[in-house]
Amino acid sequence: MVHAGVTSFRRAHRGAARLLRTVRVLGGIDTVLAAIAAYALQLPAKRGKAFDERFGIETTEPVVVNPRDYIDDSYRSAIWYFPSIPEVFDSVMQTLKIRAEEYAFVDVGCGKGRVLIMAAQLPFRRVLGVESSTATASIARTNVGVAAGRSSLRAPVDVLTCNALSFDFPPVDLLIYLYNPFSKLDAYVEFLGNLEVSLKAHPRKVVLVYTCPEHVRAFEECHFLEPIARYELLVSEYTWCAFTNTRYRTPRADPDAV
Repeated sequence: MVHAGVTSFRRAHRGAARLLRTVRVLGGIDTVLAAIAAYALQLPAKRGKAFDERFGIETTEPVVVNPRDYIDDSYRSAIWYFPSIPEVFDSVMQTLKIRAEEYAFVDVGCGKGRVLIMAAQLPFRRVLGVESSTATASIARTNVGVAAGRSSLRAPVDVLTCNALSFDFPPVDLLIYLYNPFSKLDAYVEFLGNLEVSLKAHPRKVVLVYTCPEHVRAFEECHFLEPIARYELLVSEYTWCAFTNTRYRTPRADPDAV
């Protein structure tokens, strides 16, 4: 009889040998990691198409930035549309344990509306999409309407065509979702400055979720925010972090409630 520990060792040895052979064939650990990342990025497209088929919509295909589609010069800091990953949204909601009924949900750079539809399946007070591309905002409105006909959405949804850097935030507790909507660090700093003005005028709780956080430094260095969660994977598209405001907020009966 072979001892269980010996069997486990042999399995581990065979696994290590396969990994080494793979590295030799593909040309190094960097190449292997790149291959893993490429495979990981194929999964969102497959699952995104399943999401689209469920609701009879199209949110999967990317859209490049076209200056003629934008209401102003906000295209200068825009990033081409790439859809959010449903599993990332689910991970955020499960980790933060958000009490949806206490918050309005704002998707900054809502694109074709995938996140809006996911959020509207929860009992948020209101779901808002902010999009400065008129063409993409129109697609989002159509998709939300079609999805509402296919499934019972639990929150009212509106798509606003406006500049996210000067957006007038609703004066209620907010969950703000950002899938890396801006290409420049300065744009995030300006966005947070506008949010601070709103918080000074109407103190309240805000939770910001930043996915694919390329410019997370803007949030980390923001004087009125503190981190509350971070989830990291090899592929940045699956990585997200969350912050909340430490200033300009009204006290809650339960200080630990999110």
